[in-house]
Amino acid sequence: MNLKLEPRWQIPIDCSTLLLSQLRKLELSHCSSDNFDLLCHLPLDQLYLENVHGFTPIVVSESLRTLSLSQMQDVHLLPHAGLEHLFLQRCTFRVLDLQKMTKLKRLFMKHLDISILPRLPESIQVLEMDKLRYIRSLFPISGLLKLEYLQLYDLSITELPNLMRTRLETVVLDGLQTLKSIESLSQCQFLSQVSLSHLPALLNVPSLPKAKILNIGQTRQNDPRFILAFPTMRLDLSGQLSSLVLSRITLQRLPMDLPFLHHLSIESVRELSFLSLSGTPRLITLKLQFLDLDLPDLQSIQLQKLSLSYMDRIQSLDCLEAVQSLEHLDLDSLPIKSLQPLRHLPLKQLKLQRLDQLESLEGIQDIKTLENVHIRFMNLPIPETKARVQMMN
Repeated sequence: MNLKLEPRWQIPIDCSTLLLSQLRKLELSHCSSDNFDLLCHLPLDQLYLENVHGFTPIVVSESLRTLSLSQMQDVHLLPHAGLEHLFLQRCTFRVLDLQKMTKLKRLFMKHLDISILPRLPESIQVLEMDKLRYIRSLFPISGLLKLEYLQLYDLSITELPNLMRTRLETVVLDGLQTLKSIESLSQCQFLSQVSLSHLPALLNVPSLPKAKILNIGQTRQNDPRFILAFPTMRLDLSGQLSSLVLSRITLQRLPMDLPFLHHLSIESVRELSFLSLSGTPRLITLKLQFLDLDLPDLQSIQLQKLSLSYMDRIQSLDCLEAVQSLEHLDLDSLPIKSLQPLRHLPLKQLKLQRLDQLESLEGIQDIKTLENVHIRFMNLPIPETKARVQMMN
């Protein structure tokens, strides 16, 4: 059974009324009490406290597996050996003892008023840290031998800890403006997925021999014209990459000898004037947006999905006639005038948006494999077709 108490104003809560043998999840928000120590008698599995006043230290039952504390002041958090998931946000602590939580698997910390990262139990597998403004060193992370996922947002650190002994598979770094190097990522033996965003201008991406998914420069900005402050990045893309996303960065040259690459997305990359896909024979998905590029030669690959948006130099689709593997095509804001080159392609899905110079939709009725057509922000007569047509303005 679950119970949620969330008054809009602070009212006293008598925890003696909550002694319910079947209660597994309890959420308390914006309330106060003098007898929260009775929580230790509840067989809870999950406990969520937000802006709750009137008790310290926090003592909970041995059955508790998930604890979330938000907007709590002067918290005395005692070690709890059975806890597996701990979420701490906008709290101040009198005591924060995490090392003895020997079964802790996931730890999330955001907006905490701490200057030194506490010692962490070796059992942690997932670690997320966001806006810990006063933390300058992440040294305790070096000893997390079971760590698989690391996410760091908006921290004022100059270097990453030694990650060689961890089992890191996924790393997300965003907004680390004082970071000087990410070379320690190259020491991670199991690292397969890396996401880098809002990093210092002169930072170089090291060789990541085991990485399969690499996202660089993705931004939380909605404006597609926003460009990150990377000047002429140098990328070493050797290894086993199967997915590569480059967004809103500055890059003059993109080395593309990537025989295992399946998915490629490039958006708003400044100074990139040429793109060759001859070194990507296994590429099946390609997405190009906001680029000053001609469409690269696609005849040497078995491309299945193609998305082209806001590319003023693509004025004709003639080069697609030879791509006889193409099944999904998305065209948005291109200065093309005709869809006739698509007539003999094995397309199943076709999306057309804001093609202001397009003279007609003639050609789509000849695509025998076509199942769905999505048309947005266009007002042209639709020829008869067996495909399902959706129009939105």
